[in-house]
Amino acid sequence: MSEVPYQQMTPSQLKQYLSDHRNDDEKFSLALGELMSRDIWTIVSADTSLAELEAILKRLVERKNNS
Repeated sequence: MSEVPYQQMTPSQLKQYLSDHRNDDEKFSLALGELMSRDIWTIVSADTSLAELEAILKRLVERKNNS
């Protein structure tokens, strides 16, 4: 059995892999662990100003475009 390169998969690829292997506990668990270990979430307080939200979004878009 060959090893799956979870670390090299994009988030979209991992989500598709999870969908395709939802009934295989071992494969699902490994792929979900990889997806959850990534820094893909940004938590923002509800009272964050509009200007600050715009700056956060711009940084996230730039980071996404550079990766």
